[in-house]
Amino acid sequence: MNWQLIIPGLVILPIKLVGTSLFLIYFPQIFPMPGFQGTLNSTTERNVTVLQTTSGLPKTQPDSSTITTTARDRTAKPLQWEGHGGNYYLFSKAKEVWSSSRTECDDQSSDLVVISDRKELEFLRNKTRDADYFIGLTYSEMEMRWYWIDKTELTRGLFTLKPKTLDYENDCAIIRAGEVSPASCHKRNQWICEKTMK
Repeated sequence: MNWQLIIPGLVILPIKLVGTSLFLIYFPQIFPMPGFQGTLNSTTERNVTVLQTTSGLPKTQPDSSTITTTARDRTAKPLQWEGHGGNYYLFSKAKEVWSSSRTECDDQSSDLVVISDRKELEFLRNKTRDADYFIGLTYSEMEMRWYWIDKTELTRGLFTLKPKTLDYENDCAIIRAGEVSPASCHKRNQWICEKTMK
């Protein structure tokens, strides 16, 4: 038997197995995949690492201490949020369609931004110079009017909304450098979440 070839192989094999296992465990965290809601867990069974997805398992209800902690945390300033005028704002780096953007905000106990005054508009103008961001403004084809997600109608005078094109695609709105424009709800853009300071 040629031990000079076998010993390096026995040393390299466990290193490769550990490296592959770590890669499979941390890959979804480093490179998140859209549409994949499951998480990977690793468990050890008889010295063999087995990966399992949890997407098919039923979701468990959190206990009351978790609910209390979550409710308390909603009033604290979250990380990566910026405070202004009694509200916190999150400027996303990722891009999603409008409905997914709103879901992302909801997951953060917030909603897409509703611009209520000139100070807020000026704050957003300074933060949105380099990209298009979805805001909480949509067009009602039936009523032929723009409405905020809080069901209030867009009032004239706060900003001039660029004209809506005749196609039915541009029923959402984006902001860039303080200019609000109609945009396709199905195009992927960054977004702004807003939550009230309490």
